[in-house]
Amino acid sequence: MSLLFPSKAEKALGKAKKKELAVFATYADGANRHKTEIVRYDPKKCVVVGFTETLREDRLNLLVPDLDIWFETRVTHKTHDIKGRVLFYCDMPEEVSSLKRNAPPERFFVYPKGTAVLAISEQETFLDDMKTTKMYLWCVGQDGVELVNKSKHSFEVGFKFLAAKLTIGNVEVMADLEVAELKEKVYGRETVPIMRCAIVSTIKEEEPWLDICRKVDRV
Repeated sequence: MSLLFPSKAEKALGKAKKKELAVFATYADGANRHKTEIVRYDPKKCVVVGFTETLREDRLNLLVPDLDIWFETRVTHKTHDIKGRVLFYCDMPEEVSSLKRNAPPERFFVYPKGTAVLAISEQETFLDDMKTTKMYLWCVGQDGVELVNKSKHSFEVGFKFLAAKLTIGNVEVMADLEVAELKEKVYGRETVPIMRCAIVSTIKEEEPWLDICRKVDRV
């Protein structure tokens, strides 16, 4: 730990460890909170008790509600302590954010429980008559969704789908989507092509939709 000029993150984690405050970890693309604890930290990394042997992805949010702080970090590697607990070694950020004023975007991980049927034709006006393609939903938020694009179609940033039917279980909503980002994520042993889309329309029955997404994320 830097004694002369500790960062805000170091100060926060030091206070959390000393006072034994509750610390939680979430995936960056999920909302399900996992209780953890600070094992040690220094200016470059922090070590926390892990919540799984196999991470879905390496980006996590660490939250300390009693201090009103959170930050995003990356798990660089994992080990075990003498008690057999898995430990996550995480990058240490310089800055932290407020949970009350600047909370992390609420996203719900739903893969592979949800699907999207996307209208890609520019000639028709009704979904049943459109040329469509189907993709799995990766995660869902109020302002956008992430899709697993394993289709034969490729889409550029800025492409607007005329309509999208999003389904999880027996809950179904319609939305207009615009491609905002193309990226890849490692899931298990495969690299998954992800297409992040902004929701550019109003979703009717939004609360039942987000509620089932929230429930799937907790599973």
